[in-house]
Amino acid sequence: MSADKKRICILVFANIAFDIRVQRQIEAARKHYQVDVIAHGEWKPPEGAHYIPLPKTILKPSLTSLAMLLFGNMYHPLWEKRYWRQKEYRQAVEIIQKTPYDLIHANDLNALPVAVKAAASNNARVLFDAHEFYLAQGVTKWAVESRRPFRKYLFNTYGVGISRMITVSAGIANLYFSEFGWKSDIVLNAPHYIEHEFHPVDPSHINIVNQGSAIRGRRIEDLIMMMKMVDPRYHLFLLLKPSQKDYYEELKLKASQIAPDRVTLLDTVPPQNITHEINKFDIGIHILDANNLNHFYALPKKIFEYVMAGLGIVVTPLEEMKKLVQDTQIGTVAEDHSWAAMAKALNALTPEQINIHKKNSLHLAKTLNADHEMGKLMEIYAVMLAG
Repeated sequence: MSADKKRICILVFANIAFDIRVQRQIEAARKHYQVDVIAHGEWKPPEGAHYIPLPKTILKPSLTSLAMLLFGNMYHPLWEKRYWRQKEYRQAVEIIQKTPYDLIHANDLNALPVAVKAAASNNARVLFDAHEFYLAQGVTKWAVESRRPFRKYLFNTYGVGISRMITVSAGIANLYFSEFGWKSDIVLNAPHYIEHEFHPVDPSHINIVNQGSAIRGRRIEDLIMMMKMVDPRYHLFLLLKPSQKDYYEELKLKASQIAPDRVTLLDTVPPQNITHEINKFDIGIHILDANNLNHFYALPKKIFEYVMAGLGIVVTPLEEMKKLVQDTQIGTVAEDHSWAAMAKALNALTPEQINIHKKNSLHLAKTLNADHEMGKLMEIYAVMLAG
């Protein structure tokens, strides 16, 4: 390793083996810098990157947790104590402080205090990577509201140490600017470019796919219900990781009850194989509510995977996805967020339109990909390290 290379720490308190966004960052950074990765989980780093795994702390309910919920808003040190109870955060600070890093890339809010505290000891720059708008993060309204004060405290306390910030969509960037006055660069969750073939649609057998994790709140059951209303020419394939096994079993049961001959559940495939697997389908579908700001401004990686695979796309009318689909003519947008509206949008499509959407996706994939997005990130690194 060249001694004159700048040294970077990429920090993420998540299972690195499943965090594709961070893996792409590492792959890009290792070509230009000395890269250390601090994260959770078993994972073999690529050549040129050094991995420092940390065990994940499981916090049990305690008097501190109860006190934080009851009195944290009045006595902020309780928020601080709660955060630093997690052993891996303290360990990460010690590791970073002992190493002369030039830049710390903090992925997600839980990495930000560690990065800022550690950077203060060696004058490292901090890049904050906001994967979503954390003040609106949560499956239920109660979950969002109960955690918002703690998250806002972390931002107000440690945000001053941010040198530069990136996030995943323009809508999310605007939320951070409105709330804190922070400007963000946009780095999209797109996969690396892979050339895929165009497969013209069979007008009598049109294959829809939804891929991702089987997690409650993602409304996969509504896609199954949708099949009651769509034309007989359509078949739905669910390529799901059974993240919540009880929910996954419920989906299997519902599919067998609602549309046993028109819904097929498939085993998931490794992330690096996903676009090869879904290239054989015709339409990538995504249904999501507008009841959360992160949903409203979402640009999930599955949308970019559908594009890379050369699929037409059907989505609910959420701001960022709607703009992408309509501006690039890669699909269609339902009138509202119901499964009935999704069915109506599908039934209105002609084979000719679907083929146009598929061709447009393949063309868009040549520029909307990780090669371009990671190029933007490396430019941000270069500017930060030159300052």
